[in-house]
Amino acid sequence: MNIDLSFHGLAHIAGRDLPPFLGETLRHHWSHFLVSAPARLPTETIRLETLPPHHPLAGETLADLPWRPFHLLDRPPQAEEPLRLFYRNQLDLLVYFGPEEFRVLCAPRPGIGGKLLDLLQFLLQLLLARRKSLIGHGSVVAKEGRCLLITGLEDTKKTLLMLEFLRHGWDFLADDKFILHEGEILFYRQVIPLRLHHFTFLPWLNERLKADAFLRRARSHRAMQRLGRSLPKPLMPLVERLFPDPSLDLPMERLFPKTRLLQRARPTELILLVHGAAFGPTPIDQSAVFRELGIINELLFDAFLPLERHLVYYGYIPAIPYREILESQLAAVKPHRFTLPLRGEFAPQAQAIRLAVSS
Repeated sequence: MNIDLSFHGLAHIAGRDLPPFLGETLRHHWSHFLVSAPARLPTETIRLETLPPHHPLAGETLADLPWRPFHLLDRPPQAEEPLRLFYRNQLDLLVYFGPEEFRVLCAPRPGIGGKLLDLLQFLLQLLLARRKSLIGHGSVVAKEGRCLLITGLEDTKKTLLMLEFLRHGWDFLADDKFILHEGEILFYRQVIPLRLHHFTFLPWLNERLKADAFLRRARSHRAMQRLGRSLPKPLMPLVERLFPDPSLDLPMERLFPKTRLLQRARPTELILLVHGAAFGPTPIDQSAVFRELGIINELLFDAFLPLERHLVYYGYIPAIPYREILESQLAAVKPHRFTLPLRGEFAPQAQAIRLAVSS
């Protein structure tokens, strides 16, 4: 199977002769970026291929190398030395970093799809940074010339607040991830992944979706997680793998049929959410905004943070100036900062934020 994906003309993923299960995984996640007959594609490209059994490194095992799931070698300028990623002691992925394109060779094992998808998103971030752009972390809604970027660390109720804005007539642009380029926020995906806590804080969700089967599965997962905490720590990864946190991935129009799906917008305001003992707005100056935004964006692909540091150390990539990119593109955005307690009714808090932003 072949694929061609163009991300707003900023970066390109090209795959040739991929196993069907792998091509379908990428199509499912990025079908809106598929291009059937591209006239002109960006030079920043990720070329995706199957790792052939006769490749010189194909027989390499992790037993011969340090214990990390990845391995890098110092390389002289212009030398081609790949990043090696392993799975169960066997070579799983190779990444060659060129001046204009990355080349990814992946083992054709059935379970590699999720791992490859995560890696490709991280590599996209590296390519976009070359154009002073990035994949950002947050949700985005717009209405009547205003565009709100809702951001914060993980589990700060960004999606919850976005859903409340959508319920009150705002248009949808992004949930969880977006592309920031030349001061504009660009569409990344239209699927909204819902989890158990979304239904807990927003009772109207189940009334709208009737997702009883999903809620039973999610509550079973929650019970297994509680049980897992009483087990020895080395067994926790096994519990996570056997009982993954389920999500109900829905296209935006399934939730809000009358809501518009936007492709791009220039943000006018920023809502920064942080955990706090009590709900309320907190003052913040412009320099603190970009310090916090830089940290939030560094942690977007937190599983790859050690790898990113090693890539910089060994000279494969330059360090990504997250804060500088964000500051240069969002300098004119008006910031709001709110602390949210972990517990308590969310609907009154969301209403207070909507009123504060509208005033």
